Amino acid sequence: LDTIRDKPYANRIVGCFISGGHDGQFYTASWPDYSAPAQKAFRRWLARRYGSDEALQKAWRDPSVTLETATLPVKGDKQPEGGFNDPRTDVRFVDHAEFQAEAGLLIRERLASHFKAHFRTKTIGATWQLGSGRGQGSETILPHSQGLDILIPQPAYERRRPGLSGGIKAPLTTYGRQKKMVIKELDLRTWLRAGGNEIKSYRLGAAMSPDMFRNIVRKEAAQMLSRGHGFWYYDISTGMFRDPLMMEVAAETVRAYQELELDNPQFYQPEVALVYTDDADYWLRNGFSSDNFVSITDRYTPFHLRESGIVFDEVYLSDLLDRPEPAPYKVLVFLNAWRISAAQQAALEAKYKNRGRTLIWNYAAGYVSDHGLSDKAVSQLTGFRVKSKEITTLPVVTLEDGNIPGYGEVAFLISKQGTNSRSLPKGSRQFVIDDPDAATLGRYPD
Repeated sequence: LDTIRDKPYANRIVGCFISGGHDGQFYTASWPDYSAPAQKAFRRWLARRYGSDEALQKAWRDPSVTLETATLPVKGDKQPEGGFNDPRTDVRFVDHAEFQAEAGLLIRERLASHFKAHFRTKTIGATWQLGSGRGQGSETILPHSQGLDILIPQPAYERRRPGLSGGIKAPLTTYGRQKKMVIKELDLRTWLRAGGNEIKSYRLGAAMSPDMFRNIVRKEAAQMLSRGHGFWYYDISTGMFRDPLMMEVAAETVRAYQELELDNPQFYQPEVALVYTDDADYWLRNGFSSDNFVSITDRYTPFHLRESGIVFDEVYLSDLLDRPEPAPYKVLVFLNAWRISAAQQAALEAKYKNRGRTLIWNYAAGYVSDHGLSDKAVSQLTGFRVKSKEITTLPVVTLEDGNIPGYGEVAFLISKQGTNSRSLPKGSRQFVIDDPDAATLGRYPD
């Protein structure tokens, strides 16, 4: 950097793109580090979070632990399999999962900050973000980062195809309020290089015709440009976009942006918001995987909501609660609110309850309470009387009205993909509304 700074072209350097580690994206969430430096870093992380031995002991419910003696918990060490982490016994595992997940973004933040410090002119810092632009420190490090200005995630492969919503599931509204930008990476496979055989190219959402390419680009670009963010193309091999028609589509998108956004600067305020709980992922014992019931609801709810045609903002729960005045939404859809603290619940009730708003709760809302895993806590948060039980396979759902439009991702998956026969990880729970005053939309067999 010292050498580059002294070159004649130094004043034409506009920024840096940080890449490295797993898949070039410094993904650290799934690979814990138990080295001596990691142990020291974890203790420093705990010191920043808790500040004192007493606070740490209270959170971990361990009178013997201190900031100097805390050790890295090993997965499976006195921790049951499956389901949710319990605040009474598992906070050390939650802390370690968060520490481990955000390590990759912390590395990138430090590298970008170091880069910026070497140049006299204003520069920007950008980096990839695996996982659709959510988690991995984006909720803790990014808001206050001086080094990173831009995150670059990729849209879900299987949602790119015509007839599906496309897109990423990330709190784009919150990132914009934090003066950060998200650039969606269109790493599209095309008919020029499909990325594998027919089955693999289908899974990757490859654009196998000019019409498919135009369809994919339009919907993926629109999601970003309409929210003040951006996109770029990434040729993952060579020659993926070597076709005049593709260049025409790119030019068409630029013209649309000029006409619909730059030349028409009217702010539109959606009446609906999809709310992501900041630290929800860390409270899952199994993390996110294709056979995890919780990950199914988390993954597909944003896509199905988008396919309904409803325009909505996407925000972190902390953003919703930190605003001095209630956010201007009539409907709040809480995607992954299984972990809601008593303080968060009190703030939600003070700002949004009984104020002419509709609050929609997804799977297991409030189940991970300050006092443990609790059906009662779900009932207190949602207003419905709820009970739950452990299940090993996804249950069949019978709808009261088979013509209900947009009847939810669980029923969709069961009816369209046969997932009622798919085994679930140990600890998976089925929640049932046990309330005579509730309107019934569907029933389980039992």
